[in-house]
Parts: sequence; C-alpha cells; structure tokens
Amino acid sequence: MEGLNVNYDAIGQGIYDMMPENDQAVVAFGMIPLQFMELATRLTQEKLASLECEKWLIPQNDENIQRIIKGIEPGFIKEFQRSLTVSIFKAAKEAGRMIV
Repeated sequence: MEGLNVNYDAIGQGIYDMMPENDQAVVAFGMIPLQFMELATRLTQEKLASLECEKWLIPQNDENIQRIIKGIEPGFIKEFQRSLTVSIFKAAKEAGRMIV
C-alpha cells in the first residue's frame, strides 16, 4: 500500500515472544506455525482497512472493513508474509534458538 512503512522486525519479535515454548521449538527448525501467520495476516489486513476508512472518512463497520480487505492486492499479502517470516526467524536467531 502506498506510503505505508511496516516495522517487520517489531512485528516478528512480538509474534515470536507470544508463542508458547513448543511453537518456538517449531520455529527453531525453520517452520512458522500456521495459526500465528494467519493471525498476523488477519490483524494486518484489519489495520490496513481501518487506516483506509480513516483516510477516506468512511465508517469503520464490518461491511466496509471486509470490502477493503478484499481489495488488498495479493502481492502485498505475499510480501508481508515473506518479510514477516524472515523477521520471526531473526527473532528466534537473536534468542539463540535457531537450529537450522
């Protein structure tokens, strides 16, 4: 999205920190538990939609939020997920937990 700056390292660190120990162990082997990626993607889409509502002065209701989410380019979501994956692995590496 135009003009948007995302601090992937902060988001990745936050997600890694909220993972229980067994999920952090999964990350150590080079995998991201699906529920965490889905959660981060959904919350990011909702935040982007909320910002768009504010920008265009439209009500932030479920209908408008869902309509905006459907309009988010798939390429943006793929890039978000790729960058977030790298940041989660970075957080695990900084914690000394990466095995692979």
